[in-house]
Amino acid sequence: MAFSHVFEAPKSGFNFENSSRNVFFKNTLEDEKTKAPKPLKTGTTIAGVVCKDGVVLGADTRATSSEVVADKICAKIHYIAPNIYCCGAGTAADTEKSTELLSSNLTIFSMNSGRNPRVIMAASILQDMLFRYRGGIGANLILGGVDCTGSHLYTVGPYGDMDKVPYLAMGSGDLAAMGVLEDRFKATMEIEEAKNLTGKI
Repeated sequence: MAFSHVFEAPKSGFNFENSSRNVFFKNTLEDEKTKAPKPLKTGTTIAGVVCKDGVVLGADTRATSSEVVADKICAKIHYIAPNIYCCGAGTAADTEKSTELLSSNLTIFSMNSGRNPRVIMAASILQDMLFRYRGGIGANLILGGVDCTGSHLYTVGPYGDMDKVPYLAMGSGDLAAMGVLEDRFKATMEIEEAKNLTGKI
């Protein structure tokens, strides 16, 4: 039995055949006084970059609950120690309390030892804390800082997974942000270059 037509394998790469169809639908809907649905983006985007002389962290300031903006000026970059800061994405209360607890533990350490904590120490405490709750704490964290061993950037997930990276983006906008970082990151960037790069995300 012969088929009436031959099936062809799809072409590789990007396919823009639907762009003319989308323009047609948009014009048709506008003619009928019906608005086309607009893409909706909610959630957090946080980013961090290790540069030549330090670490640059960046975050948006909007806290959302589904499609509702709950807070327009939410602080997502948290103080941990004089040499360490942390960005949080996920459940706002969880990220806030996790970083507060870490900061208080490291403050006690600094008062007892008379020195600033190392970044790996802060990352390990966060990792242990989140692993203990097996994902029950909805905190995706980027921990960055400078200590006697250099500049460091760590990612700590809600299940206690940890990784050391030169640059990173997390949150609902992480795919677009990582595209920018992968294209423009250089290991020898100055602080101003790193600020400009993080500000574009």
